[in-house]
Amino acid sequence: MPKITPFSAVRPLSDHTDKVMINAHIPRTNEEVAAILEENPFSYLHIFKPHLHFSTDVKAKGKFFKYGRNYYHQLKEQGVLIKDSTPSFYIYQITDKEASYRGVVALVSKLDYDQYRIKKHEHTIVEKEAMLAQHISDTGIIGEPVLLTHHKNKGLQQYLDGLLPQLTPQTDLVLIDGSRHQIWIVDLPEHQQALQDYYQQLDAFYIADGHHRCASMSKFIHDHQLPDDHMLAFIVSEESLRIFPFFRCVKQVIIPSKEQVSLSLSPYFNVLETQSHSCESLEHDQMLMKTATYELLLQKKSSIERQVDPASQINVSQLERYVLSPLLDIQDTRNNQHISFVSGKDGDGSVQDFLQKHPSDGIVFCLPPVTTREIFAVSDDASVMPPKSTYVEPKLFSGLFILEFPCS
Repeated sequence: MPKITPFSAVRPLSDHTDKVMINAHIPRTNEEVAAILEENPFSYLHIFKPHLHFSTDVKAKGKFFKYGRNYYHQLKEQGVLIKDSTPSFYIYQITDKEASYRGVVALVSKLDYDQYRIKKHEHTIVEKEAMLAQHISDTGIIGEPVLLTHHKNKGLQQYLDGLLPQLTPQTDLVLIDGSRHQIWIVDLPEHQQALQDYYQQLDAFYIADGHHRCASMSKFIHDHQLPDDHMLAFIVSEESLRIFPFFRCVKQVIIPSKEQVSLSLSPYFNVLETQSHSCESLEHDQMLMKTATYELLLQKKSSIERQVDPASQINVSQLERYVLSPLLDIQDTRNNQHISFVSGKDGDGSVQDFLQKHPSDGIVFCLPPVTTREIFAVSDDASVMPPKSTYVEPKLFSGLFILEFPCS
């Protein structure tokens, strides 16, 4: 039974919200970031990537985190960022062209993380953990919640449905990309207690996105021996998630013939030649292999389903074990120079772009998305998925909710 705690968030003043908040998940060049820094003095990027004021050397960025701390306090002094006076929960809803995501921004406990009531399904990279922990230490804040999810709870969703009409949104804005962002403050004790009671009914939270952020907050709290073990999270039910696959793009390899593929993979797949099969229409027991000259639908046979541990059951693991290893002698996708990853959200267009760039030495393997049930099963088993198994939405903006740590 993981617990949630209200807190006094530091948030942008309404007139400046769209100028402060940033989507850190959008790929940007250093030049693009530098242009934003020059044009927008309120952007959270000044705090998130302060090194670009001085250097484009990624290895040097840790030297400039304290500049980000100073910039943060300047924005508070200017009244651009304001700390709420009352500890609150925050209902946050993101609506875009495809979906609507609603959940609660709250503090969760490092103890729950340590005791596996906040469950993970990915390995983290120690160096990245340490860098994020240093950023927290040098700035005293974190400005992007970890995305947590949980099993459906009908009572909780009905309570939120009934609560929202009683509240007035404190933030309601539409960004240039068309996404709508709404925030309601839950500051009455009876409403806070009701939310805590509903979340107490859950067995666990599951990290949907932000494994490194979660690990770095835990490391920071541990290293500084803080009595307050709170970590920042955005908690959504599983039906408020959208999960996309990552496609495996292999380049600079000898492309096997269709006959070689069929011979190599026939113990575990029915190999069917197809044309213009959409990656987005794959069923859960299918994979698609595309080259510039042919494409093959790989239909899994029952012999592939005999693995007992949940991590081995997911499609990404089976692709690595039964396709990439025997067909291309690729044993470790985490550290292989021939492999890159493309989000399944980008669809068939990104696949065609890759194959046009690599007509004679490129292969793309398309997969259906991992399900929430599979994420829960792998996490419950204390296992991990291969790298780049899931691309999860919503992608949260930084700077919209900021947690100050006690040492700040």
